[in-house]
Amino acid sequence: MDCVSITGEPGSGKSTLIKEVIDILRSKGVKVCGIVCPEVRVNNKRIGFKVIDISTNKESWLAKVDGCDGPRVGRYRVCREAAELISNAFKSDCQVIAIDEIGPMELKLPGIREIFLNALKSGKPFIVVRHLKLRDEEILNILRECKEIFKEKWVQVDPMSLVNELVFENSSERPRSPTETLSRD
Repeated sequence: MDCVSITGEPGSGKSTLIKEVIDILRSKGVKVCGIVCPEVRVNNKRIGFKVIDISTNKESWLAKVDGCDGPRVGRYRVCREAAELISNAFKSDCQVIAIDEIGPMELKLPGIREIFLNALKSGKPFIVVRHLKLRDEEILNILRECKEIFKEKWVQVDPMSLVNELVFENSSERPRSPTETLSRD
């Protein structure tokens, strides 16, 4: 399976790494779809998380300390309106799927688990950031088939090596261009 799963402690650089991989893929003409969920800080204090559709750059609040009425995850409340944006992010035609991240907040939204499972089972290459506390066995079983990166703070991971994981069938095959490899269905 052409996939990469990134996990690690908060602040270790998981989201930065997946963004670097997305940027490299795009620079090579590869169409990437999915979501990224950056934290939002005010006065150096985290107040929540946005969710951004990679294809359209549309964004919504995923969770906030104040102002959302969804289920509570830690000190945050999930924002129900994020479900529609996440759902639409996986409807576009793409060659690689990117999800930052699969964790308790995202899975509290109705229907999102099924959307993630469909994306992971689509047969397309994917790169995923998974929360350390993810306990969904069906999702974890899929991710166990992937190259796993445990991202540690201050330890550099070459994003190009992860791009290569996504664009080579396996190490015994000849190198193939991203568009040749990723356009197979």
